Amino acid sequence: MKYLLFPITVILFLIACKNDPAPGTGSTSNANPQQPQHPITETKMMVDSVTGKAYDVQRPVNAISTAISDTPTATKDAVQPHAEPPEAASAQSKRIVHALTQNYWVIWGLSRIGQKANRPHQGTWFKFSPDGNYEYGHFSQPIGKGAWSWEYRGEKAYLLLDSELLGDDREWSFLLGRDEDVMIWVGTERYHTNDIQCKLQKLLFIPKNRGEMGYKDEKGTGK
Repeated sequence: MKYLLFPITVILFLIACKNDPAPGTGSTSNANPQQPQHPITETKMMVDSVTGKAYDVQRPVNAISTAISDTPTATKDAVQPHAEPPEAASAQSKRIVHALTQNYWVIWGLSRIGQKANRPHQGTWFKFSPDGNYEYGHFSQPIGKGAWSWEYRGEKAYLLLDSELLGDDREWSFLLGRDEDVMIWVGTERYHTNDIQCKLQKLLFIPKNRGEMGYKDEKGTGK
């Protein structure tokens, strides 16, 4: 298999940050579906590895979604996604599509270099359908829908998420665990999110709160 196994150090790194404190609850109750009230991208300086010259790029402010932040918004993208069934020509491709489209994939841990942004994203889930559509949300709160696709580039597999919401498009390189119930996502240069890593767990249901994921808040209630 090209990529079904991943280093245990990656998992341990993500699990270690599971209780990082971070502001915000991730609630989407105040999301404005008309116009974003806060920037959805930010300017970051990059350095060309060949020339050594610095240049600015635009990257998403929020690691996963504009709806999961201190100032949640939900603005429809002017260009809506178009879903197509993912290609599954080989036995390996069929296995990957089957693994991705079974049950819910839930973020268990997230790390972004330079930020303690793990906790608000725990409980974010994705449901991939065989027809190329997907849904995502945060605990019991739906966020949006979109189209998904995947492909190999060399020895790596990439997952592309084309969301109906402005600012929520993402590309991830991904690794499936041996039993196909754990997955690691790493951001790419396409959206300048290669400083983000996520660990996702496959579940039969959408968790209602942190307690159902085995976590506890500062008061020990797990909610």
